[in-house]
Amino acid sequence: MGGLLLVDSKQREQRRIFWRDIVQFSTDRVILSNTDDERFAGLPVLLLAYVRIAVTRGVEYVQVGLLDTDQVMTLWFEHWRRQAV
Repeated sequence: MGGLLLVDSKQREQRRIFWRDIVQFSTDRVILSNTDDERFAGLPVLLLAYVRIAVTRGVEYVQVGLLDTDQVMTLWFEHWRRQAV
């Protein structure tokens, strides 16, 4: 069975994945997994994604694993807990 596969393009000097990329993809995954938009509602969103990196020598695709919903929610609550201090 298929599902939605997230892909995002980044322009970088070198083939590098940042923590913020994983958090961004993972947050997008949680949002899409819970949408009521009829184009996406009910479709599974895979726990992996691809970063398309445009580097000086061409384009590369790098597969990354994503955080699950509980991990994203933990990051969210931790972020706002720190903001309240």
